[in-house]
Amino acid sequence: MINLPQNDKLDVRILEKVLSDQYITLSYKLFWFKSILHFVVLGKKKLKFEELVNDMIATAWYMVAEYKLNLGYKDTLQKIVLHISQKYGISSSEPKKKIIEFLEGKEDPELIAMRKMLYNYVPYRLISPFYDVELRRIPNTKPGLKNLTIMELSYSDEGSLYSFTAEKNTIIVNDIWFNYLYENQTIINGWLNYKLINYLQKKNPNVPGIPFKLEPPHARKLVAATKYWNEVGKVIPLKDIYMDEIINGENMSRFGAMSIDHFIPWSFVMHDELWNLIPSFKNVNSMKSNRLPNLDRSFERYSELQYKGLQVASSNKDFRKLLEDYLSIYPSDMVMGGNATIDLTKDQFRSSLK
Repeated sequence: MINLPQNDKLDVRILEKVLSDQYITLSYKLFWFKSILHFVVLGKKKLKFEELVNDMIATAWYMVAEYKLNLGYKDTLQKIVLHISQKYGISSSEPKKKIIEFLEGKEDPELIAMRKMLYNYVPYRLISPFYDVELRRIPNTKPGLKNLTIMELSYSDEGSLYSFTAEKNTIIVNDIWFNYLYENQTIINGWLNYKLINYLQKKNPNVPGIPFKLEPPHARKLVAATKYWNEVGKVIPLKDIYMDEIINGENMSRFGAMSIDHFIPWSFVMHDELWNLIPSFKNVNSMKSNRLPNLDRSFERYSELQYKGLQVASSNKDFRKLLEDYLSIYPSDMVMGGNATIDLTKDQFRSSLK
């Protein structure tokens, strides 16, 4: 659990309450707060609803468009991302800046209507814990009255996270909170991500690697795996398991140079462990893209190649460290025999791998 830094001039407990499980039923509060922090870090205090919502959409874009992460059955933010993705065919890995540029001034009636739903709800609900006493007197059947009360109370309240202004659909982060957010931005961003990851894991219980699916990955380096398979290839012939062709000069001129393929796509496993990496022709690898392999057709070749590679590498001291990657697929007491060779039969290995 991440604890927020305390401040003598602020009741930080209210900020913690804002994003407590009690108050988080949909994702928009998390994304709205993240967007406020984003602009505070840039030095902006006065913020329009439009720029905040654009930032929210762009922040949620990758996790929803690429991985179809569920933000909530009734979540408007998720509906907006899916609407734009399906209607305009924008890439799931489009940079955040490009998404925001696309959204600015976009005249789309459906999009405008969905954005308005966010305008009418999230700006008020996020700071509602600051006005719990006053809001308890208003029935839940009158959300419009609650919004109006929050707005009016914020005008003269510098202790709230932000205040509404006379300018329509605009807020201003109050100075004392602005300074607090700016000075503690790293910790608060970590706190927000922790909250978001917990929220997403509850909504997507069967999805692995949630923390790695929040934003597009940085470039992955497969230098060690390439060196590994090149060394193995000096001892045994390497085959592209999808083509069932030897990786040699003649075939590389037909199918492309040797590349390293994630047998189960990286976008699912979110790691570069060696047991999931195999050599493949570049053109074949590109065609496979991030689709799951056909296990009925490919698994036996994959298992065979991995086992042979393991046998070769186990006698090479330069690769002992790399072989630790295999500990995640079978018990450690089966990995090494007394002579630092793989103490595992082909059938045992195949079973564990499968």
